[in-house]
Amino acid sequence: MQMTRTKKWLLGSGIAVVLIVVGAVVIYLTLIKSDAPPPLTLNSVGATTPSVSAADNGSTTTESNSSSSLTDLSATWKVTTASVVGYRVTEDLIGGLANNVAVGRTNAVTGTVTVAGTKVSAVAISADLTKLTSDSSRRDSQVQDRILNTRTYPTATFKLTSPIDFGSIPAVGTENKTKATGDLTIHGVTKSVTTKATGDLTIHGVTKSVTLDVTYQLVSAHEIRILGTLPVVWTDFKIPSPTFAGVADVRDNGAMEFLIVATR
Repeated sequence: MQMTRTKKWLLGSGIAVVLIVVGAVVIYLTLIKSDAPPPLTLNSVGATTPSVSAADNGSTTTESNSSSSLTDLSATWKVTTASVVGYRVTEDLIGGLANNVAVGRTNAVTGTVTVAGTKVSAVAISADLTKLTSDSSRRDSQVQDRILNTRTYPTATFKLTSPIDFGSIPAVGTENKTKATGDLTIHGVTKSVTTKATGDLTIHGVTKSVTLDVTYQLVSAHEIRILGTLPVVWTDFKIPSPTFAGVADVRDNGAMEFLIVATR
């Protein structure tokens, strides 16, 4: 039996749709998709790292790799522009047939880390979200305007709410892990978070108490680095869905990553 015109049209349309989808996947995979920068590490410090002093010049070569050479870290350490704060999210494209890891970062980070003896007694960090950039200007525009509304909520902040106890002065050059708890404020909402350091994180005007795992390194007598990643659920901070209609479905959670470089 001969195929009717309608059936031929439907079959042809179906094949055309399949070819369009396959073509879109091929174009995306070969021309559009870019490799996301790797997660931050303690060594993710650019060449613009400021010199901490004329005597030390940021080098650990003259320091002993033993804590015995350092008797006191007490000071208010200043956060430098070598610090990095950013986001990492997964975008599902073409109906989930492909995905992309999107990363946006800024070096516009300020704040202080206060050390008294072997304890970090206070941390106050602020990141200028209006300076966040990724590999896509279109994405950046969406992040600045619709998603984070940085005209109203230009910063994300973290404030330590529970001291971090080193126990003893860490050896120079070694990587050490601890917890930090504090309040994170994003988009005008504050949440308590724990990264095995406790504090307040503020994003989008919302403050949350958070606790997170952090890794720290005493680079020299004059420089300390603090590294961490914090999972973020957008709705916790009243952030609208980051999904770009017809382009990318952004998952309902992502991560805030940070590398804090502080000097005295």
